[in-house]
Amino acid sequence: MHPTSEGPIYCSDQIKIPPELPEIMKQFTKAAIRTQPADLLAWSSAYFEALSKGEEPPVKDRLEIPMPTFDKGGMSKGLLKVLHKQLGIQVDLDVTSLESKWLRLGMTKNVLQELLGLGGFNVGSGKGETLTLSKLLVLACSMLNRTLTDTMTMVCEILSSDPDGGAARIPLALFTELFEFLYKKDGRVTSEQSEQLIIYLTEIGSKQEDMVGSADFRHKDCPVLGMVV
Repeated sequence: MHPTSEGPIYCSDQIKIPPELPEIMKQFTKAAIRTQPADLLAWSSAYFEALSKGEEPPVKDRLEIPMPTFDKGGMSKGLLKVLHKQLGIQVDLDVTSLESKWLRLGMTKNVLQELLGLGGFNVGSGKGETLTLSKLLVLACSMLNRTLTDTMTMVCEILSSDPDGGAARIPLALFTELFEFLYKKDGRVTSEQSEQLIIYLTEIGSKQEDMVGSADFRHKDCPVLGMVV
C-alpha cells in the first residue's frame, strides 16, 4: 500500500508504521551526522529525551572539522556551543544536570572535574565561586587555545547570538566579567593591563550598543589582546 498524507503507512506484511516516523528518523539522522557523537547510543538517548521534554536537543549547527579528539577530553567549540544552547548562561548551575549533559555529548568526566577545580567553583562545599556556565566555558576554551586572544574569540563565538560567521558580539559587561575571571586564573595579564583593555573596549562598545566582538579586541590598537598574547 502506498503512503498517504492522511493515513498511516503500511509495509508489505501490513505492520502499521506511524506517519510521523519517517520525518523523525530523517531529522535524527541529519542531527547525528552533523554532531558525530562519540557515543551514539548515549547521545541518541539524550536526543530523544530532549525532544520528548520540549528541550533543546544536543545537536551541532553543522559538521565540525576537525572532529573532537579525546586528547582534549572530547571538547570542541561545537560541543561547548551545544552545551550553552541547552543550559544557557546559568548562575548557580546544578552540577548533576551539567555532568549529565556534558557526558552525553561525549566529553570526559575527568576534564569536567579538572575545570571545576581550576575554577574553584562551589559545588556543595559552601565556599568558592558559584558554578556559572559562562565561567566554566571560558576555562574550557582556554584549554582548547594557546593564547588569550584565541580563547576570548572562541568564547564570543559560543556565547554570541549573532549568526555564524557574523561579528560574534557579546555584551561588554559579560566580556569584562569573563576576561577578569580568566586573567586572574591565567596569570599572563596584570590587573593594570586588564584595566587598559576594558577602558579601550568600553569606548568601542559605547558606539556599538555596549556590545563587543573579536574584531574589536583583535585590532592592532587594542591593548593586550591586540598584541595576541
